Amino acid sequence: MPMSLAALLALFPDNTSGQIGADDMRTTVTELYQQPANVPVGGTTGQVLAKASATDWDTGWVTPSTGGGGVTSVDGDAGPAVVLTDNYLQLLIPTAVKTGAYTAVARDLVLVDSTSGTITITLPTGQPDGTVIGVRMVTSTTPTVFAVNVVRSGTDVFNKPGGATAYGMVSLNQGVVFQYQSAGGVWHPIASAVSLNDLNRLYWNPSCNVTLNISSTASQDVFYPVDTTSSAITLTLPSAPPDGTMFACKLIAGANALTIARGGTDLIGKPTTGTTSKVLAGVGQTLLLTYSNATVSGNTTGVWYEITDVRNTVAAGSNITLDAPANGLVNVNVDPNSADLWMPKLVTSAADQTVTNTTALVDDTELQYAIPANQAYDIRGRVILLGTSTEKARARITGTGTLTGDWCWVAAPNTAWSSGSMGLSGNYSQTLSSTEQQIGLPATANPMMMVFEGTLLGGASGGTVKFQFAQQTAGATNLVRKANSRLLLRRLT
Repeated sequence: MPMSLAALLALFPDNTSGQIGADDMRTTVTELYQQPANVPVGGTTGQVLAKASATDWDTGWVTPSTGGGGVTSVDGDAGPAVVLTDNYLQLLIPTAVKTGAYTAVARDLVLVDSTSGTITITLPTGQPDGTVIGVRMVTSTTPTVFAVNVVRSGTDVFNKPGGATAYGMVSLNQGVVFQYQSAGGVWHPIASAVSLNDLNRLYWNPSCNVTLNISSTASQDVFYPVDTTSSAITLTLPSAPPDGTMFACKLIAGANALTIARGGTDLIGKPTTGTTSKVLAGVGQTLLLTYSNATVSGNTTGVWYEITDVRNTVAAGSNITLDAPANGLVNVNVDPNSADLWMPKLVTSAADQTVTNTTALVDDTELQYAIPANQAYDIRGRVILLGTSTEKARARITGTGTLTGDWCWVAAPNTAWSSGSMGLSGNYSQTLSSTEQQIGLPATANPMMMVFEGTLLGGASGGTVKFQFAQQTAGATNLVRKANSRLLLRRLT
């Protein structure tokens, strides 16, 4: 039961026995009774205790701020007050979903719907140290996801002193928490969340579409096998997807073309001068692309960069070309015919070929090679002929179509025609398809080796280079072009 001060003092008599008496105890009780409690009475749920002044025990119950500010006073005084702030608690309060531009306040968790287009969220300036604001994209469209651009106020920057003036968010369900540094006005992104699709781009594991046989618009991060047996197909890329979006396709069947077309104003291959489409025209051709968002890359448009472009029908004469887009990737385009640049072509006769009793030149059925249009080749040959000195032989290099060139030759028997002589004969600077060269043969049945070299030019439509041979004088003795005779060709251009 509560007792008054007088009742408490009555419990202590005057000091007449030499013991501690009423005077001492009365003083102590009075001081204790008059001292205020450490925690004041009153208050409501959710309120906090705060200092009202610098005086001991001067406290009161206050309602905490919900906007990131502090308690300036509990008694309304204009003098100094101890500020109790909740910014440091890192508690964010979700806003209503924003579908248009919005300026955030401290402790906002700004929820954004970018379905209708790119949304700008502005962060305030001049905030206390430790102020936190969160931004999260909760809704957008697919396959195109519109960006959420978080921008500064005043001269504030992002990430570091002298940093960027904006922070782009380009993935659905992406969220970022920013904390303010008042010195220098820096909003630091201290935490972020990414979607599963973003993780798929780091460790790409695309979903696989069923075989496509009609024109369609592609979704992001999907692999498309395509069959063009029925008709040509156009596959349109998503327009302005999130940065890092990937696309892949392969022509698995069909003789018709597969066209990969851009979406919107994006380009394919490289900025500014990139193409608006790519065509795959042969079974087995594969295309793998990754997207660079214009907001992130600083380009005027988004760009689909080629990671892999595997073709089996590249225009003849294109050889090897390197395409180096702005982000440092290198695309290598290889003309299959250009393999001849480093792999000479060796043509070897597998069997003997014979002419008898005729002076009409005949095509060698094995020593032939097709030269493509507008390509140049170095040609060398070693042909072994077996006959007699009576019929002798004649031979030449000839070509079809627009093939031109020149050649020179030398021939020698494997035994001397006369004692002390090597029996060499030959000629130089002969035009292709010129009069055949007369070749003497040994009197005995020994082979003659004819060696030649020259240059071939394919011209507008190309042609086939051939070795031709015949008897000089018709006779019953066979003239034989022996097996293991050879042509060696190496492409020059």
